[in-house]
Amino acid sequence: MLKWLTGGRDRPGRGSSDGSTDGSNDSGRLAALLRDYPPATPPHRGTNGSWPGATAPQLTLEQCRENLAWQRETTPARLAALAALLDVFGLAVQDAYADDRRPGFIAALDRLLVEQLPATYTPALAGRGAWEASDRAGPRIVHSLLADLAWLEGDIMVAARPGSFWGLDLDPADSTMLSYRRPCLLGLSDSLFPAIHHIYHLEGEWFGVYRRMDAVYPGRFGDGIGSALLQRLARDIVADDLPQRRATGWLAKAV
Repeated sequence: MLKWLTGGRDRPGRGSSDGSTDGSNDSGRLAALLRDYPPATPPHRGTNGSWPGATAPQLTLEQCRENLAWQRETTPARLAALAALLDVFGLAVQDAYADDRRPGFIAALDRLLVEQLPATYTPALAGRGAWEASDRAGPRIVHSLLADLAWLEGDIMVAARPGSFWGLDLDPADSTMLSYRRPCLLGLSDSLFPAIHHIYHLEGEWFGVYRRMDAVYPGRFGDGIGSALLQRLARDIVADDLPQRRATGWLAKAV
C-alpha cells in the first residue's frame, strides 16, 4: 500500500509537512506518487522467444506457469494498490464494475492518463527488451502500473463475462508473438463472428500504450482501457464451444 496512505508521509496534493506539494497539482503528480507505489516483480523475467535485439534470458514453460500463478495470487493486492492510487485522483475503481458507471470511470481514467502518464515516459523503458527484463521497481515502477492497469481490465472482463479466464497463450500459431506463453485473457469470442476466438494479451497492450507516447499524436495512447474495453464488453461473449476446447488442444494446458 502507498506509504502516504498508511502514515509514512503526508498525502501529496493535500500539503506536506514542509509546505510543499511535490508537484502534485500538475501533470507530474502521478510520477511523484509512483515513487511509493509497490512494485509487482514477477518470479521470472525474460523473453518468450528469440527476436532481433533480445537480451533477456529465455523463459521456460514452467517459469511461465509460475508467473501465471503469481499473477493470480497477487491480483487482489495489486488491484487494491491501484485503487488507492486512483482514489487520490477522485476515481473509484468499483465504478468500473457497474454497468451504469463504467463509461464515466473509463472516460475519467482516459483523461487522467492522457494528462499524467507522459511524465512517466522514458525512452529507455519503452523497448521490448527493457520491459521483458524489468523488475518493475524503482526507476522502472511504471511497468508495475501498466501491469496493474492490464489486470484491472482483465478483472472487469472476467466479472462481466463469467467463464472467461486468465491462462497462458500456448497456441502454436502464436509462437512468434509477444503474447506467447504469457498470461492472457482467454475464453471469449466475438458475438458477431463466433468463429473468432480472442486471445487478449492485455499487459502487452498496455505496454504498447506506453510505447506509443512518442508517436506523432500521443493523445491517442489512452485507448487501452477506453474504447477497446467498451467494445469488447459490447461484443464479446463466452465461446459456446469453450468447454470442449478447454478439454482438448492447447487450451487444456493453458492454466
